[in-house]
Amino acid sequence: MTSTPILAARPSVTRLVSPKVGTGRFPVKSILRESSSRALEFGQNKNITNNTLKRKMDDRYETVDRQQHGADKKRRVTADDSDEESNVEDDEDAENDEKKIMNAAVEKDLIRNGDESDATGDDDDAGNGAPVKTKRQKTVHFDMNLNITTEVGRRTLEETKLLVRRALDSHALAGQPGHDDQDFIELVDVFSHDTEAYRDPRSSRRHGSADDDDDEGSMVPPDELVLYVVALTTSAPLLNKSCINLVRKMLACSWIGRDDKFFRAYVQFLAALVSAQGAYLRPVLEMIVDRFKQPSASSWTVPDFPPVSREAAQKRLHFGLKYMLRLFPAARMVVSNLVAQKFPFPAESKNIHMYYIDNLLRLREYAPTIGLEILETITSQLVKIDTEFQLDLSDMDDDLAAKVVFELARKNAEREAATARRLDNERDDSDDSDSDSDVDEDDDHHVRDEFDSDSEADETDMPQFGDPDYNEELARVDKSTRLVEKLDSTLDRLFALFTPVFEDPDSEAAHSCLEDMLSDFANFVLTVPSSRHTQFLVFHFSQKSLALQDIFTGTLLNLGFESNRPAAVRQSAAAYLSSYVARAARVPRDTVRNVASILCHRIESYRRRHVGTCRGPDLRRYQELYSWVQALLYIFCFRWRDLVDAYPDDVVDPEDPASFVGKELEWMSGLKHALSNIIYSTFNPLMVCSPPIVAEFAKLAHSLHLMYVFPRIESNKSIHLSSFASGRYGHGDALREDAGYTVDDEKWLQLEGNFPFDPYNLPISKRWLEGDYVSWTPIPGVSAAGDSGSESDSDSYDEDGDDRF
Repeated sequence: MTSTPILAARPSVTRLVSPKVGTGRFPVKSILRESSSRALEFGQNKNITNNTLKRKMDDRYETVDRQQHGADKKRRVTADDSDEESNVEDDEDAENDEKKIMNAAVEKDLIRNGDESDATGDDDDAGNGAPVKTKRQKTVHFDMNLNITTEVGRRTLEETKLLVRRALDSHALAGQPGHDDQDFIELVDVFSHDTEAYRDPRSSRRHGSADDDDDEGSMVPPDELVLYVVALTTSAPLLNKSCINLVRKMLACSWIGRDDKFFRAYVQFLAALVSAQGAYLRPVLEMIVDRFKQPSASSWTVPDFPPVSREAAQKRLHFGLKYMLRLFPAARMVVSNLVAQKFPFPAESKNIHMYYIDNLLRLREYAPTIGLEILETITSQLVKIDTEFQLDLSDMDDDLAAKVVFELARKNAEREAATARRLDNERDDSDDSDSDSDVDEDDDHHVRDEFDSDSEADETDMPQFGDPDYNEELARVDKSTRLVEKLDSTLDRLFALFTPVFEDPDSEAAHSCLEDMLSDFANFVLTVPSSRHTQFLVFHFSQKSLALQDIFTGTLLNLGFESNRPAAVRQSAAAYLSSYVARAARVPRDTVRNVASILCHRIESYRRRHVGTCRGPDLRRYQELYSWVQALLYIFCFRWRDLVDAYPDDVVDPEDPASFVGKELEWMSGLKHALSNIIYSTFNPLMVCSPPIVAEFAKLAHSLHLMYVFPRIESNKSIHLSSFASGRYGHGDALREDAGYTVDDEKWLQLEGNFPFDPYNLPISKRWLEGDYVSWTPIPGVSAAGDSGSESDSDSYDEDGDDRF
């Protein structure tokens, strides 16, 4: 493939190689000998003959030559009948002088050949001593220094510039007497057929299809549209607000699916347009970002041009955006806002979501200054999908939830079967050497695209609301299934993105990346109780080293203990801290003991300060205390062995939890003291903490001889939390029965059982969490001491904690 030079730094300045002033008449291209329809482009009548048109053009150029004869070649010269000026100046870059001279010589030869051929009328000049002229072939000529097309097919750049300039000038005078806007309307219409296959009007007339003459006459041959783009690039200062219709048509042009010449000329047009008219910066960037959501090749394919692959389309898209970001620093803030505003809605297809996210991650590579904003956008949208799925799932009964799980399993099986077929094909083709890798990669893309296209087809075929075949139950299952697929695929992509960064977990890059994750976690995840999966990014990568674990746990402790934080933030931080220490398999014993010791100290200090004013359990007044107590109970349920200081070596097997049951154990210093003081205080946390956690703690504490709290739980059944509601203290109603409060109201006065790191069951991305997780395993022989209600609560905890999404 022939390499193309880098785009010019200032695309709005265009210099064309012109013939020397005073060396004869300006050339008359062979285009002047075309049909009378070509003469219409210069405002002539259809009935004017070619010779008359040529003579008028010759007279015009002779007049120009006489006026400018003898002038210095660096001066501005008049080049057309509308007194347009074109700069003819020396290139200050010495290494390009030779190329300019060569280009000028080539163009001069083409001009001379065309002029003399037109003048003589035949090719046989040997009798006059003139060199033999050969018939000039129609070629595409590029000045590779400026990347400017000078001639394509039957139309030259100068001719196109005259047309464009005349249309823009007439549009500026539109509305005045004697001026119409027809030329501008025709110019706008040039870009109205860019996605249609070209139909030659002469061919149509020969076949008698005269009804379509108007539409076909406005179409431009595919290889000539680039001339209009280049011509409009030089006229960018004229494209003000009055030309908004033309600019809109050009921004809607299918520039990605055309050839490389058009693509590069179009990118230069965008840069020149924004440089000359700053108000178009946002529309131009918005057009590019909108294409982040167009994964189908049909959205960029252009007839009469070879197909462009998805990878090539993405490269062109990001080449243009990177060029705009490099030229215009203000574009970074605009793009940062646009990628958040244009993010696909949760209802849009998985294919659109993944294509958009893939483009955002590519943008992050060459625009690191907005990398944090890009990750914030992805994280916030991921939480929205996660939350919407959890809300849908919570509204479903068990049968519908089971159908969602079944549908996910079915699609996952189809995906695995497609992968297996691909692997079989690879083994069958293993004899091929060099070409195998390319073929296999193509097959991989083909399988994935095929599966995605099938999913898109399934979504399209689903009956919509109002259709005769619409089924509300199936629609809910389908919606939830698609939400899970988007969530799963996005998280899988993010796990793969960050994994290389943490190959060296003690590196500065790893620490910086985790800090960025924690920033997004604190802003978008921490305060959303219904988020169930997004937080596993920081859960996974923070376990890569002890230093990263300390960063995460330290952040949660600060969020949970700082008094200036909102109560919801502190409560959520305590839940995340306990769930992380309890569930993270790579968190060592020392970390568990340190966190438990800090919680014990905080709980005991708080009890001493407020016990004198406490009249009973009240979540609204002492929410901070109850959050810490529940965190400590949760950690004990999962990591109680790490809190044991000593045990009888002769009867206890450290690897067998059941061997600890009923034995006299020595617990961590301060643990039993802090728990006993707070549990039997007027705060009565067992009345306020989540019942499943309280029930499991009561069973374990009794079986392991830590403490016996079942009498306290039994006595709490006769207490109504509504009697201690903080809003009633001021009215003297504390500890007084109120028939207006029912048992159902009591649940709002208890802590919610928030288990942020419950088991991760997404079918694809769960592979990243292998070895990261501590699963809940009941201890044989541990049961409630004659309290059926507690045992029932514990069973409900097992189901809700480990067997759900």
